[in-house]
Amino acid sequence: MKPCGTEAAYRRHKYRREPACNPCLDAHRRYNRLRLGLPEEARPLLPHGTYAAWMRHYRERSSPCSPCVDALARYRRAS
Repeated sequence: MKPCGTEAAYRRHKYRREPACNPCLDAHRRYNRLRLGLPEEARPLLPHGTYAAWMRHYRERSSPCSPCVDALARYRRAS
């Protein structure tokens, strides 16, 4: 049986219908990035006060900070 932190262990978690541990999630992300031909390291997150940061709030379902709300307003005015 493969140890946690591998793609096989991630699949084992999913097969057993249990939440995957963080090392297995990281391994699965690396696997998908390599499979899609993307760089292994993710791009750095943009700072708050940008439209991308507002989208991050939206995806995470967290309440956006005021700089991100202002960035959304600027984005919508420019559109």
